[in-house]
Amino acid sequence: MTKRTGYLHTLLLTLALLLPQLLHAQIDVSRVMTIGRNALYFNDYVVSIGYFNQVIGSRSWMAEPYFYRAVAKVSLEDFSGAEADASLCIERNAFIPKAYLVRGVARQNQKKYDLAAEDYRTGLRQTPDDEGMRYNLAMTELLRDKFDDAQKELETMLKFSPGSLDAYLLLSAVALQQKDTVRSESYIDTILRRDSFFGPAYAVSSQIAYEKKEYKQSLKRINKAIELIDEDPALYINRGIIRYQLNDLRGAMDDYSHVLDISSNNKIALFNRALLRSYLGDKNNAISDLNHLIKLEPSNHIARFNRGLLLADIGKHREAINDYNAVIKQYPEFINGWLARSQSRKLMGNAVGADRDYWHAVDLQEKAKKQKKTDKQPAKENSESKETRKEDDETIEKYNMLVVAEPEQETKAQYNSKVRGKVQDRNVEVEPRNIYVLTYYHRFDSEEINPNVPYSALVDRLNKQGILPFRLLLSNHEIPLDEEMVKRHQSDIEEATGTEKMSADNLFRRGLDYLLLQNHEQAISDFTSSLNLKPDQPLVLFARATALLKKQEAERNRMAAVTGENLSTQGKLILGESKKNAFGYNEAEHKANEARLKKPLTDLHTPVQDLDRTIQLNANFSYAYYNRAWIYAQQGETAKAIEDYTQAIALSPGLADAYFNRGLLYLAGGKSKEGLKDLSKAGELGLYQAYNILKRMNK
Repeated sequence: MTKRTGYLHTLLLTLALLLPQLLHAQIDVSRVMTIGRNALYFNDYVVSIGYFNQVIGSRSWMAEPYFYRAVAKVSLEDFSGAEADASLCIERNAFIPKAYLVRGVARQNQKKYDLAAEDYRTGLRQTPDDEGMRYNLAMTELLRDKFDDAQKELETMLKFSPGSLDAYLLLSAVALQQKDTVRSESYIDTILRRDSFFGPAYAVSSQIAYEKKEYKQSLKRINKAIELIDEDPALYINRGIIRYQLNDLRGAMDDYSHVLDISSNNKIALFNRALLRSYLGDKNNAISDLNHLIKLEPSNHIARFNRGLLLADIGKHREAINDYNAVIKQYPEFINGWLARSQSRKLMGNAVGADRDYWHAVDLQEKAKKQKKTDKQPAKENSESKETRKEDDETIEKYNMLVVAEPEQETKAQYNSKVRGKVQDRNVEVEPRNIYVLTYYHRFDSEEINPNVPYSALVDRLNKQGILPFRLLLSNHEIPLDEEMVKRHQSDIEEATGTEKMSADNLFRRGLDYLLLQNHEQAISDFTSSLNLKPDQPLVLFARATALLKKQEAERNRMAAVTGENLSTQGKLILGESKKNAFGYNEAEHKANEARLKKPLTDLHTPVQDLDRTIQLNANFSYAYYNRAWIYAQQGETAKAIEDYTQAIALSPGLADAYFNRGLLYLAGGKSKEGLKDLSKAGELGLYQAYNILKRMNK
């Protein structure tokens, strides 16, 4: 056999051996795509994303997984992430019409109406009979106040789909926007002749009657809509408005209470019920509703002003002044704010402050007259029609107007009409993900998709040395020890202590036991002794930093128990209240935190110093950067925190927690684009909490 013949023989044999594996890999990709599509069909969006991620990791050139992942992200209201994925799909294959629909929906929901319309038109050139695409294009034209163009698209849609009730419904909405109630009603009549059980038609019919101030007829029609449409909060909110116009305040309040039974955090229902309660003299419960609303939305100055007025009514002028201060800071020309604070200051005996506020209000009134501006005054109770405002109308002068709910479909495009099991509707606190610790146990979060134990080559090498009794893990999902676990670690402490000579390894081993048993002082002592014997141990330094942080947290919680202080402030992060650090603490808390985190708990080291040294010894240990970033964020050193999270991501691209925490920091700093991108990535990697925040930010 010649050398060349032998080479060919070897090559053919190798290919023959590899061919089944190559075919199997191809079959696996097809199977994973099928499972992903099935999950998408059953609305398990986060599960489906996990499968599409696998395909993208294996076949990044394929357009299909990007398309389906975009669909899943739209369903989760991760619109920026969906837009990016749809674009990646189109880059790989420009002839998938539905990709333009998905990207158009994502852009429309981000209020990028011009770009959305462009996508819909491109898609319609490929599939002119696509009903959903045409409908969304018409809606986009309506939102851009291009009423004639919207009507034209809907008429074209009816040529392809003559029986489309949705087209007639949107035609009615277009006519209503043009104040043509006669034409609007004619479209509703057409719908009801074809289907007398089409609930949305009764909702629009109620709106038409409301615009004509025919409140009894409006109530009758919305009652029918509620009968036909299952538990839509917007319908109950708007029925409350109609009842309010009919002076049925108790009935209106019942509607808002029903909404809050369905969705306890509905902001419109909380605000409207608070106003109605105040009208009926139920001031304490009105304050309770406003407290709840302000907790959800600290920057809601209209709610704060109303709460201030109610607090003043029950004699709590100091608290009222705090609310007035916040409102005046945001709206320095709000005359009623100065007058209200003047009155409270006067009743508290601060005559000088009261006079100063009063005369400033007079100056503002004179200034307004000179500039020929008139303040918008709320309608009087005895007027023919009580004025209301839309949810996005933040005009402070409308502070005592009830809020009207707009049906979501009027402003948001839909890719799918049926949505169930949406994880972004879960009530999730906006808190940073926790630090990572060395442990023998890991609690899998049932709400995460594709849960896994974090991997580190450094930890893996230590496990292979066999110096510890159990396999060491990294986790930020710790579990409480049960009785058996406690006995196990107590026994291990005795075994490690019983050795003739306490080596650096045995001290580290025993320190981990103490750390798991929450004996932080002894854990720190053992880790320090281990480092004295062998200074260059990155994992021991990492463990000691963790023990120091846990000791500080325990001390802080003890102080909170003594003072009754509420330290759960991270939830205020997203809304960006003034004088908050990156993780939501106010200035006083931040200074205490900073001192606590920098205060040496021994004479020689702090958590940051230990993590600095860990990184010096092993610059590829991503979890050290992550933990140091977490500390920097609590200290208010946002730039350093972002830098460390970025480095952690560079070393571990799948570290969802780092994307999540960095995204929160970006949002807190006003960098919405970067923040939303990071949260989208965190959601893509399996953190469902990110989708909840994305939904809030897209409101």
